[in-house]
Amino acid sequence: MKNLNKKKRSLVVLTNSFPYGDGEKFLDTEKMYFKDRFDEIYYLPCCCLQEFYLHKQENTLLPDKPILKYLEFFRVPFKREFYKEIKFLFKMGKLELKTIKSLAAYIITGSYNFRCVNNKLKKLEISRNDLVFYSYWMTIPAYTATLFKREYKNCKCITRCHGIDLYEFRHRKNYLPLRRHVFQNLDEIYCISCDGIRYLEEKYPEFREKFKLSRLGTINTNDFNNKRGNRDTFKIVSCSSVIEIKRIDRIIDALSEIREVNLEWTHFGDGKLLCQIQNYAEEKLPANIRYNFMGFFSNTEVMEFYKTNEYDLFINTSETEGIPVSIMEAMSFGIPVVATDVGGTKEIVIDRYNGRLLKKIFQIRELNDLIFFFLEMNKITYQQYARNAYSFWLKYFNAERNYKKFIRDISENKCESSKN
Repeated sequence: MKNLNKKKRSLVVLTNSFPYGDGEKFLDTEKMYFKDRFDEIYYLPCCCLQEFYLHKQENTLLPDKPILKYLEFFRVPFKREFYKEIKFLFKMGKLELKTIKSLAAYIITGSYNFRCVNNKLKKLEISRNDLVFYSYWMTIPAYTATLFKREYKNCKCITRCHGIDLYEFRHRKNYLPLRRHVFQNLDEIYCISCDGIRYLEEKYPEFREKFKLSRLGTINTNDFNNKRGNRDTFKIVSCSSVIEIKRIDRIIDALSEIREVNLEWTHFGDGKLLCQIQNYAEEKLPANIRYNFMGFFSNTEVMEFYKTNEYDLFINTSETEGIPVSIMEAMSFGIPVVATDVGGTKEIVIDRYNGRLLKKIFQIRELNDLIFFFLEMNKITYQQYARNAYSFWLKYFNAERNYKKFIRDISENKCESSKN
């Protein structure tokens, strides 16, 4: 007989825009496991565009009056964290108008979301002792989570961090606002890579006990099935936003030097440079290289495409990364990978085991050579690389394994309130 007095566990997920837009569609996989441990799940898109307010989704917490956000501007000077951060910026020689604007944007947006949504949470009569606030990014949503931590003293507040929200060197002046404030006020910080943990421990050793590892993952119910038939065309695939740091032009440069074999290259993803890259490919690639720019595909759509289309090699030439979900997706289908050794990529691409690693700053000829490394490989050796790719994904980046553990961890082990 069910215990009717059992307290409900509630989870509030703070995102940039999810469940709206296309920027966080990979959360569709993770959210499948929330109900394993939580009775009620709510989403708070902290950086939501104004038009989303007209299309509210179930269990989504949105402020009712976007115009009130601008009133938070007048409250910024009275925030203790604002003055502490200004003092830090001055000490580090980073105090200038742009960094102050960035700091103010964090505080204004974060405070606005908290102030408006907090009233809705109170009306829901959620138990404070069984409430978890989970920020998916260590940016504005994480700051918003610190404000909920002040209000709900017995709740648990955590954040994930990936790449762009973690590595300060990826930002102007090597600065992301309110780092120490977030670390001091949240209970746990979950990195998706060991590289991320090392980075934080070196930079903020006083908070090392809060840094934990929780890898992302993908779902693939198919068994290993990369047979690599004796087809005439070697097939390459890549998947990323078409922006500067992804360096898609470098793939084109490498392929443009291959003229003695037939190749087909497929790229998933769009971005502000898509038209420019398409024109560059048309200009540079010879007739023996066929190419397809697929545009935006959701993670689910990419996985469905892999089920019916075989590829021989996945390429990632990013200048910086966390651990790419796109590599997890490819490896789950036994596709070996060539990728740049940046961020946590070396934690999924093991050189000469399931793929090959390039230096961050590489010559085009080096990428060209690694393409030929797989292109000329005998079938037995290739099959071993492919099988290693699949087995490594299955052991370390399987969504069911990783997310079930993560959800179990954040729903248990109640933390004491963080000291301000």
